[in-house]
Amino acid sequence: MKLQYLLSLLLATTAVAADLKAPFDFETTAVLPRGVRNPRFKDLVMYMDEKWGGSGGAELLGNKLNKAVSWRDIIDGQDDATLKAITEGKVKQMGLDPDSPAGGTSGVVNTYVNAKVPVLAVGATEKLTLAVAVPVVTIQVNADTGFVKSDDAQRLINDIAKDDPAKAQEAQDKLNNAVNT
Repeated sequence: MKLQYLLSLLLATTAVAADLKAPFDFETTAVLPRGVRNPRFKDLVMYMDEKWGGSGGAELLGNKLNKAVSWRDIIDGQDDATLKAITEGKVKQMGLDPDSPAGGTSGVVNTYVNAKVPVLAVGATEKLTLAVAVPVVTIQVNADTGFVKSDDAQRLINDIAKDDPAKAQEAQDKLNNAVNT
């Protein structure tokens, strides 16, 4: 009966408070009297999209994903030697500088952390309290990336499409997924 009463009390407080929680707690180091139990439930929810940077200011988590991509990066990123030579030849044929920008990558990273910690303390003796806390942590990380092509990159893809549409589609896919390739 006591257990049912305790559970209904705990559930009712959550329902009445609409899951609002105080931003503080009155913890104490006092010893619980013998036989007295103190159940608690801690819940911590955090959403993060920034971190402290090296200069002491806030920095976006996906900041390292935002960078300029040169034609040299695209040429050097090819695994196949034939594709590397074709890409380098097309860049030179179009009169583009290998160090000029072909576009830029962009990215956003978000992190959601939810920690639920049931805590149970029991007064074992008049001078000793035993307590146990079992944290259950859930972490979710979301990353979205993209690539913004320069006009020269689009011209290169259009030029490749005239000769080989399949290779043009492959080049388009690799540029659109530049962060992962």
